[in-house]
Amino acid sequence: MNATYTVKKIETMVNDEETLSSFCAWFKEGGYLVLARQLDTTQIYVEFQDQGNGYYPKSISYCIQLPYIIFSLKPPELFSEKSQFKKILIEISAKKMALAETKKCLKSIFGYT
Repeated sequence: MNATYTVKKIETMVNDEETLSSFCAWFKEGGYLVLARQLDTTQIYVEFQDQGNGYYPKSISYCIQLPYIIFSLKPPELFSEKSQFKKILIEISAKKMALAETKKCLKSIFGYT
């Protein structure tokens, strides 16, 4: 199952003083998606809509196909048990956000630095 959201705001942090990189997308429809990684580990933390849904999936991936950033999980993993989503499409407006900063952040989180 897939979900599509429109971005309201994106916050990024790349390699802060705690060697953390994080991406947070707030949705116009309500809710959010967070991805974060301590850069001295390979695990990516994912939190969708609620802290209770936060965990470290084994299969998270992303791609940017404008106007979307697409996050995917392989079965049996889900973004939350309640939603049953395996793929989240976030519609972005390149004019309203710093796409270069977002790409740099995601590359850092996914280990492509």
